[in-house]
Amino acid sequence: MWDFLCGYVVISMRGSGIERLLNAFPNARIRAWDVVRRGGALQLTMRMRDFRRLRKLYALRRRCRCHIHILQKRGLPVWWRRLAAHPALLLGFPPALAALVFLSTRVLFIGFTEPVSAEPALLREALRAEGIAEWGTWVGVDYDAVAARIHTAVEELAYIHIDREGVFLRVETRARIPAPEFLDQSVICDIYARADGLVTEVSVLRGEARVEVGQWVSKGDILISGWMTKAQYNTHAMGTVTASRRYVGRVQAPIAGQTLIETGRAKRYGRVTIAGMKVWESGPPFPWYTLSDLRDKSLTGFLLPIGLLTGLYYECVPTDVPLTREESVSQALARAEAMALHMLPEDAVILLKDAYTREEGGVLFAYCVITTEEEIGETRVRE
Repeated sequence: MWDFLCGYVVISMRGSGIERLLNAFPNARIRAWDVVRRGGALQLTMRMRDFRRLRKLYALRRRCRCHIHILQKRGLPVWWRRLAAHPALLLGFPPALAALVFLSTRVLFIGFTEPVSAEPALLREALRAEGIAEWGTWVGVDYDAVAARIHTAVEELAYIHIDREGVFLRVETRARIPAPEFLDQSVICDIYARADGLVTEVSVLRGEARVEVGQWVSKGDILISGWMTKAQYNTHAMGTVTASRRYVGRVQAPIAGQTLIETGRAKRYGRVTIAGMKVWESGPPFPWYTLSDLRDKSLTGFLLPIGLLTGLYYECVPTDVPLTREESVSQALARAEAMALHMLPEDAVILLKDAYTREEGGVLFAYCVITTEEEIGETRVRE
């Protein structure tokens, strides 16, 4: 930091006695750093005032046949001289500096780290109740205390952490896991089949099994009964019954498909990000479009990295095009598979998947058959 305020230069030294000249630097009170050899030259960095002291070593430089070239000048003095050459910029510097100092004490953006366990609007309202909002000051705010109060006020939160990075405020939350519901085991229940299937596994915790592995069951059949035959009493049936089931997707093969054709009309696309956070993006002006000609015009020389992405929205219209038999079969099989997968419950385990085509009355159909293994038991209270 002090080197930047004083100004420094990067120089290149060539000659037969460079080492002798470097040995004279301490006596002349010259400090150099980042000394590297590049080819036949020696590159080093020193402060501007030390560079001026090199004049005292002029005689030694001649004896060493050393030639010095300035590669770069950096620091506040260099920047100030360049700014002074443009009066308009010089006049705008104090207001810009004052605005920068003012903005550095403000929170300009509030982001929520995924996953957000509560509604962002609810979290923003809780932050606003604590005096935290965009363009609000962060000076004197104890974010740990604020997070503790919000955690107490919002019951859905199990964890919340607030972290400030410059003008960005990041809020990380986790959802509270609800307490498990305990069944009243004194209630007499039976376990019924919620769907048809071939039984593959029976696990009884309480009650008596009414089915066995390899048996076909229909929807509504009793799988585990709460009536204990030998003990002659009723209980709360508990257990799991797993069965193999089949799901079939059937789709007629299309004879025509749709494709997007550009009309020639185009609109500009733009997106602006600050430190990786999106602050603005132009929406699509057409119902159907393609986005292309993307160009990255990011600005890296500012206090905050500003990302600029430009491109063009090209308007398109959907147009029907005839399909070949191969394209028709491929699309039909994909749609049949998607239909069958959409039927599966979340806990189903896929055992086998088969896809084929068949002509019915001169019309081509695609089939996808998925065989699964899933739990089919459903507990019901006996009336």
